[in-house]
This record gives sequence, C-alpha cells and structure tokens, in this order.
Amino acid sequence: MDTVNILLVIFSVLLALALSYYQYFYKAKNHTSIVWFLASLRFTAFFLLLLLLINPKIKKEITQTIQPILYVLLDNSSSINELKQSQNVQQVYQTFSESEKLKSHFAIQYFTFGTGINLFKTLDFSEKSTHISQVGDYFKKHTAAKNTPLVLVTDGNQTQGKDYIHSFSSDINVFPVVVGDTIPWNDLSITQVNANEYALQNNLFPIEVLVNYSGNQKSITSELVIEHQNQVIYKEQVSFLNQEKSKVVTTTLLANKIGLQQYKVSLKPFVNEKNIYNNTKNIAVEVINQKSKIAIISNITHPDMGVLKRAIEKNKYREVVLLKPAEVKEVSDYDLLIVYQPNAKFTQLFQQAKNKQINTWIITGKQTDYLWLNQINSDYTFNAVSQSENYKPLLQKDFSLFVIDETLFKNYPPLENAYLRIQAKVVTKDMLQSAIRNVTTQMPLLSFVENNAYRRAYLFGENIWKWRMQTYLDTQKFDAFDGMINQVVQYLSSKEAKKRLVVQAEKWFNASDKIFISARFFNKNYELDPQAQLTITLTHTATNKQKQYDLLKSEQDFKVHFEDLLPGKYQYQITEKRTQESVKGYFEVVEYDMEKHFVNANYLALKQLSEINKGSLYTTNQTSKLIDDLLKNENYKPIQNTVIKNTSLIDWKYLLITLALLFSVEWFTRKYVGLL
Repeated sequence: MDTVNILLVIFSVLLALALSYYQYFYKAKNHTSIVWFLASLRFTAFFLLLLLLINPKIKKEITQTIQPILYVLLDNSSSINELKQSQNVQQVYQTFSESEKLKSHFAIQYFTFGTGINLFKTLDFSEKSTHISQVGDYFKKHTAAKNTPLVLVTDGNQTQGKDYIHSFSSDINVFPVVVGDTIPWNDLSITQVNANEYALQNNLFPIEVLVNYSGNQKSITSELVIEHQNQVIYKEQVSFLNQEKSKVVTTTLLANKIGLQQYKVSLKPFVNEKNIYNNTKNIAVEVINQKSKIAIISNITHPDMGVLKRAIEKNKYREVVLLKPAEVKEVSDYDLLIVYQPNAKFTQLFQQAKNKQINTWIITGKQTDYLWLNQINSDYTFNAVSQSENYKPLLQKDFSLFVIDETLFKNYPPLENAYLRIQAKVVTKDMLQSAIRNVTTQMPLLSFVENNAYRRAYLFGENIWKWRMQTYLDTQKFDAFDGMINQVVQYLSSKEAKKRLVVQAEKWFNASDKIFISARFFNKNYELDPQAQLTITLTHTATNKQKQYDLLKSEQDFKVHFEDLLPGKYQYQITEKRTQESVKGYFEVVEYDMEKHFVNANYLALKQLSEINKGSLYTTNQTSKLIDDLLKNENYKPIQNTVIKNTSLIDWKYLLITLALLFSVEWFTRKYVGLL
C-alpha cells in the first residue's frame, strides 16, 4: 500500500476506537465483560467498514504452470482403408489418448484431415481426398509459438493441393507417423491423361498418357489400351528398362460421334500386381459438329486487330479471318462480324448483316466516320468533334450478361477516340462506362444491344492492345484479357434467343469431384432476379431414380452441390417455381478415385518433411518411443510463470460475510442481555 492508504488505515483505527468508546464507555456506569465484548465487536465492524470504504489495493503473487501445446493430426482419408491401415491409425490415437504422462505434460489438441481439416470427432476414413498442404497452411495462421510439436499420422499420399513438404512454418516441429508399407512394391500406374475438352466431329484429336512404374525389376513390359464403348480403338506396347520409371505415350483418336464421349485408358497388369485400380483412367471429350468462323473487317491496319485475332483464336474451335469490306462475299459465311472503325465503304456490308440478321461487334476510333454511322446505325446517335480524348474503363456492377472479374479493368489504360456525346435510341446493357481524367461521363465504353433478331456490341475506343499488355504486366500471362474477349465473342456468336433462365454446368465430373451446378434467373427487363425460386430434378438414367433439390442463392447466382453421386449418366431439369421457366441438361459422373491409386506410404516425402521442420519420422509401432521422445525434449517443458495481481479489498467476499456476521452477533447479544 502507498503512504496515503497507510495514513487512512491508521485514521480508520482511531475513528473505530472513538466510535466504539462513545457507544459503550462514554458516560457508562458499568464496564462489564459483556460491554467489553460488544465494544470489541463494534470496533472490528467499524474498522472493517471504513477499510472497505478506503478499498486499498493488495498485491498477490500467483504461480501458473503453462503446458506446451501438442497438435495431433490424424489422416481420415479413404486411402488409409485402401492400404488396410485404419486399425493402425486408431491404435496410434488410442495410445496417445490413454497416456496419462502425455496428458499431464501437454495441452493436446486432436484434429482429423482429408479434404478439409476438422476438430477430432471420430475416425471413419471417408474423406474423398487427402490435402496435407492445407494442414501446414492452417497452422501457419493459427500458431504463433516457436518449437510447437505437431504429430502427423498419415500415409503421406496427397491427392489435392500443392507440395506439402514446404507448407509448414519453421516454428512448427513436425513428427510424422508413417502409416502403410514403406517397402516399395512393383506397380504400374497411369498418373495422368491429357486430352482436349472439345473435339470437332470427324477430326483427329490428340491424347497424351503419362504411365509410371515403381519397383525393382530391371525391365518390364505392358500394353496400353484405349477403349471406346467397350471396343478397343488403340493398343501400344510400353516397356520400362533399367532406371526408366516413366513414359509419355501420345496418339490421336478420331471423333466420329457427336456428344459427350467417354474413353477408358488402361495398362495391362503384370502377374501378382498388388494394386490394379491405378492402371485405369477414364476421360470424357465432348464432340461438336462445327467450328465458329469470325471475320474482323477494316479498311485500316491497326495492332488492335492482331490482338483480337490472337485472343479469339486461343479457343481452338474459333477461326478468325482479317478482311477488307470489299472482300466479304457472303456475310452468312461467318458467325460474327467484328467491324473495326467503319466508314461509308461499309454501307453494303451493314445492309447485308441487317438483312441476314448476322451479329456484329462495332469498334469505333479516331478514324470512324460518325456522320455516316449516324445514318446507318439504329442503336445510337453520335455527336463527335475532331478533338481526341482518352476514356478510362469503369466496370458496371449491375452487368449480368456474363460474369466478369471485378479487378480486371482496375489498371487498364484509357482508350482513344474522338470527343463524343453518345445517346442510346434503344435499350442497351453497358458492361463498361467511361471516365475522362477520373470524372465519370455516364456514357458507354463497351455496350450490348439485343432483340429477338440480332445481338450487337459496341466498343467506343481504340488501342485495346494496351489492355492486353497491361494484363501481362499484372499477371505475367494474357489469360484474363483473352478470356474476357472470348466471353464477348461467345455471347455475340450465339444464335439462341434471349433466355431468362441461364444454367452453367460441366458435362462430366470425376466421381471424387465436388459437383456444382449454377444458374441465374432474369426478370422481364433482363435484370437478375434475387427472388427467384429455383429447383433441380436430377435423374440417374440407368435406374430412373429421381431426387429434387433447391438451389441456394449466392452473391451473383444460385448454386446446388451434389456429393456421393454414383458413376453414370444424369439428366437434370432446373425450374423456376413462379414462372415455370425451365432448362434441361445432362452430365456424366466418371468412375475415378485417386485415393485408391497408392500401394505404399510416401516414406521419402514424410522423412524430408520431418528433417526440414526439425522433427523425426516414426512408424506406427514406434508410437511409445515418440511419446517418450516428446516428454524428454527440453523444448517442450512446461513453463512456470509468476503473476502479480493487484486485488481490491472490496472483491474479498469473505470480508463482507465477516462484517455482516459481526453486526449480527452484536445485535443478538444486545437483544439477549436487554440492551435493546
């Protein structure tokens, strides 16, 4: 206590004495033992009451023992079952959970992992994939203490995510418990099959197969077989000699049937091969019957046209030709016309496109004849002066014809054009508006017009080649820009009428994939309707079993997620309940489970992980040794901390009880001896 509080306490003693004396001794004739007893009670009560009013702070030393945290991560993926190691994992957990020494030494936290990471509840080995790198990422974010031990009970075979060896923080010491056979078995496997997602009918399409051999035999030969609809369409002998452990087999196949076609690629197993599941992979290719043909038409030479051609032809099923207006013989030969900086020489071309209802994309610039364009164009009125201006792109958040990355245009430089005033004469949908020196003009930069007869787009500016270069500077690749251009082309080249219900779904999935289907519903003004009520009816074509689900609303669309669908073909119908608008489609689930591809534990990767993160590798029968090593490790000793706490006297509940008790005893005594 400080000096002030000490003086107040002394004053309280004197005041309590004075009050007690005045109560029981001042002018009192008898000083009996009862009087002295009552006076002492009153003195003590007054003193305690005054002490509570002063409320001095009292320092108190508290010694705390802080246990080090021990994380135990248990692999709950189905590969543990496939390797017949589920009992061993259970045994490791049981050994840890029953060790009283370990529980008294560590604050133990148990987790399971597979596709995700979860607090331990049970081990059922049902996870469809193994994502070990996420374990490292998770504890990077949630662990700050240095030299934190982490026991990783796994086979080390990862089927999802980045390389996990370097995923763990250097502050975490990893102690892998390897589950499964560490002795390599002779095994053939197909590690990957690469093929295009689409192929043109009656064309050859390439297929690339990566085959692998693990084992100790100096030479081994197998046969690679590709089947389609239970018929063998390709065979090749594959030999592995000496230290050659992998090969790439390439060939071409004929796409002779339209629609989703499934192909089975397999390696003939050798005698007594332990795991033949990884000898087979299924792929699917959608065969389409035509290639889109697009014409870029201009009377001038400009780098924008080359950029557009390169971006559009990133899609192998689109062909782009560069033409002058006079070179276009028949506009119906093309799925889309891109007209670059038109003038009066385009009159006949525009008239043909209007008569044949060919979709067009009109790009204007400083060399565009706006007086002529006002006469022939029915969508906009233009008021242009010879002065040029720079127009910066601004993405419109309510644009809904297709999904665009909101960050795409953030760093894009402005486009050049004449100084324009633009007035729409029809209903338009702006994807980009323009700004001049950061002042919004409320005028379109990239806009779309649609009716039942045609679709048109307008880009009011030149030098979009700078956008493609900026995309490369930002991301070291052109994909984002090229993807945006192809979305515009996809929308314009479609001959379908405008739909209120738009569905996005892949045509095939692996059985271990998460299967998502998304949909968007538009009102009569073709605006996103957040109040839509969408349901999907899913039918397994082989069994005719049906299930119905509701689509859940997200920020921009509605989604449904399917799990544990059996391999096979499925038909679906998505319906909006209020309007009964519906869309039908199909997809196929292909038999594939990466968790069944392993015959050994990945001993080398786990050993490397333990060495990098200052741990040690153990097998399942060394669990007791691991526990002993953790207990003996000087880095993981409990820490004792002495904490000094300042406690207010008024927080002492026993003092309040004592005070009440003193007044009660005094009152009952006075009552008993007749002083009341």
